[in-house]
Amino acid sequence: MMRAIALSVMAAGLVLGTTGCAPNATVGTGMVMSQQWFGDTGFVGHSNNITVLPGSRINKLSIQGDNNTVTVMDDVTIWKVEFWGKGNTISIPEYLSIRTNAVGANQIIRRPRMVTPMPRYEPLPPVYTPRPAEEPTPPADTGLPPEADIADYEPPLEDR
Repeated sequence: MMRAIALSVMAAGLVLGTTGCAPNATVGTGMVMSQQWFGDTGFVGHSNNITVLPGSRINKLSIQGDNNTVTVMDDVTIWKVEFWGKGNTISIPEYLSIRTNAVGANQIIRRPRMVTPMPRYEPLPPVYTPRPAEEPTPPADTGLPPEADIADYEPPLEDR
């Protein structure tokens, strides 16, 4: 009997040693968190509600404990998910392909991509206001009478 227990402990140590735990795990029970994560991350505790926000780039997500709920939003990259416990649920977009390691009965839910409708805005007032038409300015005084044609014009004799 002692030999079986010792082998079980060694096997558990071997599994944890080879799969590893997240180096920056968040520990708590009944937490509600929503943020971006990068690299290896994880959660240790029971009955946590975690939301992984868009823009997160996770190599390995470790979930240790029971009855945790993790929601992965669209535009998140996750390569691997590890479960150690039972009753854990992770909701991921259907297009996301992940590798999993699981100890215990856990559930992965694939959901369609969330489509956010475009917000409706009231039309904006015009940015410009039309200016009134300006009167054309007369040309500068050239010294020629307005009825004179330049080709036919001869200066007065006193100017010669």
